[in-house]
Amino acid sequence: MNFIHTPYRCGVALREDIFHRQFEVRVTGMTEYPEDDPVYGTYEREETLTVCTSSTISGAVEKLLRLSDTNNWPVRDDEVDYYDFDLGHDCGPLSFSPRFAEIVDRDNCRALCGEFTDELTWFSPLTSPQDVVMLKAQQNALYEDASYEAAQDNYSTARRLRARAKRLGLFLVDKHYEGLSEVRDLATYCYDRNDVHSLR
Repeated sequence: MNFIHTPYRCGVALREDIFHRQFEVRVTGMTEYPEDDPVYGTYEREETLTVCTSSTISGAVEKLLRLSDTNNWPVRDDEVDYYDFDLGHDCGPLSFSPRFAEIVDRDNCRALCGEFTDELTWFSPLTSPQDVVMLKAQQNALYEDASYEAAQDNYSTARRLRARAKRLGLFLVDKHYEGLSEVRDLATYCYDRNDVHSLR
């Protein structure tokens, strides 16, 4: 059995099969499903898909870009029969619209996060303790506002506020990766504590 030294951990060698999947890409977005009665159309719910693995962070980014370019998301399991005989139609997922992406290592530590808008944008990890404190304060305020709106039955507003808070969290990765040159080179979107667009 072969072992390969990983460039991400000093002095660590991984079994070859583990080395080639030491990073996992998870994409969170909205999955579309048919209503039980087709006359009512479809509905959406938020889900997170594990879409690919890679031996490197850059390789994970390349694989994700290919999936995004082809819109070929693994939203349906080939081994699952989605047909419902009582309802008389396929009840499985119809489509997937990606929103956020995160690359995690085999220890479930975040290495890099991104957002799907017109294109896939990677967030530059925060390294300043002051910025981390500021960001977490903004996040907490958004979550508190979301809880208030949900209590008032303003569910769509609450969802938007939670999404904004989650988006801010994309700037936070594991300390081991936040200063890594590979990550810094890939990330293009920077946090600005005074920029209201950071909270959109």
